[in-house]
Amino acid sequence: MNPILAMVKAQEGKKLGAINPPFSQWLDGRLISANEGELEMEYEVREEMTNPVGILHGGIHSAIMDDLIGTSCFLLALPHVYLSVNLTVDFLGQAKIGDKVIARTILVRKGKTMINFSAEIHHAETGQLISRATSNMVNSGMQSAWAKEEK
Repeated sequence: MNPILAMVKAQEGKKLGAINPPFSQWLDGRLISANEGELEMEYEVREEMTNPVGILHGGIHSAIMDDLIGTSCFLLALPHVYLSVNLTVDFLGQAKIGDKVIARTILVRKGKTMINFSAEIHHAETGQLISRATSNMVNSGMQSAWAKEEK
């Protein structure tokens, strides 16, 4: 197992806190599981995450899935940084303040230049699919920080 995945996997069942960048800390997810190409986290819908009618804002759906896709890509411990090319989101349900949601990512295809991921958010209590996304990540050519440390 690569050292980045091992470090994160050791946090299963916990909030990731300071090992996350600031925006991820604000989302405040609890890690359920981390495996190569797959990540699962739980989030509680807070008032500041909702739209004017009190349900999870579409931007937060998108942010959660984008954040998890980026993290899933990082957990592959690739020698180069991969950046988002696109994020296509379908909004299919809702969650309200106090609800918990489960977000999952799956690596669909890993090429030399592009990596494709899918993500879904489900209502934790009912299991209802409330949103899904796909994203392509492109190799930026920039060496990743962890690869620099390995040298």
